[in-house]
Amino acid sequence: MGIEAIISRIEADATVAADQNLARARVKVDEILKEGEKKALNEYQTILIAGKKDISQKHAEELSRTMIEARNRVRKQKESLVSQCFEQAAQDLKSVRKSPAYLQILRHLIEEGLRSIGSDTCILSVCGEDYGFAKEIASEISMGDIQISVSPDPVSTSGGVIIKSPGGIMVNNTVEARLARYHKDLLVEIAAILFDQEH
Repeated sequence: MGIEAIISRIEADATVAADQNLARARVKVDEILKEGEKKALNEYQTILIAGKKDISQKHAEELSRTMIEARNRVRKQKESLVSQCFEQAAQDLKSVRKSPAYLQILRHLIEEGLRSIGSDTCILSVCGEDYGFAKEIASEISMGDIQISVSPDPVSTSGGVIIKSPGGIMVNNTVEARLARYHKDLLVEIAAILFDQEH
């Protein structure tokens, strides 16, 4: 075999070997690419799931925060409404003396106070404008052992009466005192009505 044939043969063998190496390299590259794509897809899925979880958690936190804020606003509005109701009631009670039923109301407050004290002798204290009414009611109730007098010293009130026994027992049945006493009970009842729907 001549040199040219040997060189030709070496070149042919080298080409075959190069082609085989290139084919193996392409297979290896394909395997690496497929493995890389698989890993990238897995990482993408992991990141996507973590992202969705994070978004879901942030959404839940934001929703919870919004719900708490909404409940607080509703509660404040309801509390404001309750306060307005009591303010209106206090304003209305200031004009109770102008009511045609005021004489009956005053009589009821006096009789209720007398029962609470349990004494046959009492002194009524009223505002100056109610002095005549109180004298009239006292004279109607004072019979036999029951002795009721009206103090000439007026008290500062929008209406009602303060009843005192000689033993120092006192019942404050003024409009303001009654409102203050019932405020807590009424507040509980109103709150039960207004806030019951929140639970």
